[in-house]
Amino acid sequence: MELILMQHGAALSKEINPERPLSPVGRDQAARTGKLLRNMGLHFTAILSSPKARAVETAVIVAEAVGYPKQRIHADEVFLPKTQPKRTAEFLSQFPGDARVLAVGHLPNLADLASFTLTPGPPLQIVFENAGLTCLDLGAPTVRSGSLAYHLSPRLIQMMVGR
Repeated sequence: MELILMQHGAALSKEINPERPLSPVGRDQAARTGKLLRNMGLHFTAILSSPKARAVETAVIVAEAVGYPKQRIHADEVFLPKTQPKRTAEFLSQFPGDARVLAVGHLPNLADLASFTLTPGPPLQIVFENAGLTCLDLGAPTVRSGSLAYHLSPRLIQMMVGR
């Protein structure tokens, strides 16, 4: 399975909106990342998301950019910030080995999941940023035998696709 992890775009503060939807900057970040994925010619077996507004909005923007039907985006609590990586990996094990899955979520869940799937040893320190991409090649998400295919920061994505 090719698993692409994406932290949601930048969100409004709780003081502005307790639901914390995407800010204008976050929408721009998600659009740039979606454009990059489209330019890469990537098609997804599934686009998954945390049920939080900022993650769902990010997933919808990316889905529209790559031509994935937004009504097929699956929001699930296994991508919430504090979900244990083993639980998230077990959820992902339902997808076949040739699947390409985009999962939009939060920290620390995404970083914990990446570390869990890549190494049986001490946790890896992988820096996730809003609307960045981390691609993992996994034999099976519950077996700690994955490899890091690429890790693209928002700054690098912006350099690749422009504003």
